[in-house]
Amino acid sequence: MTLLHRLWMYQRERFPLVAYLPMVVVFSGSAAAYSRLARQAAGFIPWERFVVGAFTALVFFAWLRILDEHKD
Repeated sequence: MTLLHRLWMYQRERFPLVAYLPMVVVFSGSAAAYSRLARQAAGFIPWERFVVGAFTALVFFAWLRILDEHKD
């Protein structure tokens, strides 16, 4: 079994992207929007920064899930 196949099985069972991706996108969007509103800045952040932020949040939540798995 290849590494990619094992990672795909893990994400399907323990960290389903179909469930986590919308949550992470909403989480990142609300954080960016709140930051802009708090500074009274107009508009939304550039999409490139939003994608990087959402990807970073997704990796953070995945890492948190992996660490929780090892703790148990």
